[in-house]
Amino acid sequence: MKPTGKARTRRRKVPGPLKPNAVTSPKPSVSVVIPVLNESRTVDRVVRFALKCPLVGEVVVVDDGSIDGTGDLAERAGARVITSSLLGKGASMDDGLQEARHDIILLLDGDLRGLKRGPVEQMVRPIGDGKADFVKARFSRTAGRVTALTARPLLRTYFPELAGLVQPLGGIMAARKDLLRNLRFENDYGVDIGLLIDVAQARTRFVEVDIGQINHDSQSLAALEEMAVQVARTIL
Repeated sequence: MKPTGKARTRRRKVPGPLKPNAVTSPKPSVSVVIPVLNESRTVDRVVRFALKCPLVGEVVVVDDGSIDGTGDLAERAGARVITSSLLGKGASMDDGLQEARHDIILLLDGDLRGLKRGPVEQMVRPIGDGKADFVKARFSRTAGRVTALTARPLLRTYFPELAGLVQPLGGIMAARKDLLRNLRFENDYGVDIGLLIDVAQARTRFVEVDIGQINHDSQSLAALEEMAVQVARTIL
């Protein structure tokens, strides 16, 4: 999804680490939230992929104003589709969070390709086992230009504890719903790194999990330039 809208004010204060509670079963109920904008080529496959996992209780697709039938395709694939507040990716993620019915949230991108069995279980297992409250995915692909040229140098300087993460800008993440409700969702491309920084500053238990090979749609050079600006603004 291509975020739109202006960035929100910087994130509010985040409470300290959460104590292990709530879901401790090896098979927790999970709400999958997928923010989308004109993802008709891939969204139905992403929805069906998520619903194949027995841990998933629902898939919520948050449509940010698609004009290519994305919402209809997602609904036919089995998702519950809602219209976002039309403020961008971060706001769509927050909208989906408010609609989610289960205690564990898995955020996926709507343009994912090459999905294989296992990533959903891998992402939520540390939370269900009580070992983490926030999980970021890492996957096999060459680091993107924004990650290599913008995010990592700034993280090494300002947040060195996060510099070793393979995919700090990745949009695939899982977390407890009560944790996410206390975080600020930026509207633009800074939302994913902003959540990660907030979690680290709050000393919340988090891990990065290898989910194998994943592909996304490529972005134009102009989109990458705007992404770099928004990521840098969030980090700084």
